[in-house]
Amino acid sequence: MPTESAPLKLVPELVPRPLWGRSINRALPRTSWERGVRAKVIKRAGGKCEDCGASYEKGMICHEDWQYNAQERTATLRSFKLICRDCNFVHHLGKASTLGLEEAAIAHLIRVNNISQAEASRIVSAAIERWLQLSLIEDWTLSISGQLTDEFPLLSGLKL
Repeated sequence: MPTESAPLKLVPELVPRPLWGRSINRALPRTSWERGVRAKVIKRAGGKCEDCGASYEKGMICHEDWQYNAQERTATLRSFKLICRDCNFVHHLGKASTLGLEEAAIAHLIRVNNISQAEASRIVSAAIERWLQLSLIEDWTLSISGQLTDEFPLLSGLKL
């Protein structure tokens, strides 16, 4: 089992309710997303999930990694990473739950992080509590990190 100080490889990242449906994937034209972002992320990751190492011929997801700051009411896109379907359901545990896949997602969380069921329950509870707090904020400002616009110039000036 990881020690208290060991970082977890995979944690739920529940998107605040007011931001559901807001994404770079939806903001860009399909070909720009596929060729300008997704293809580069797949190549950089060598086609393997950056959370668990799995690789599938189809169904790999270019995941948007957002940082939420409740005090400033900001959501900042920090990076993109390639993840598998199983890790995607952990990141988006609420969606997994609506599809009846919550137990499988939690089992994957446990496997990837090599943690106990009790620790997984604490992680999930903390993620839900944070989601509840962040979902109370209605007026978010979305931005893209400068480092990310340097890596993906097509994101410069994108209106979110």
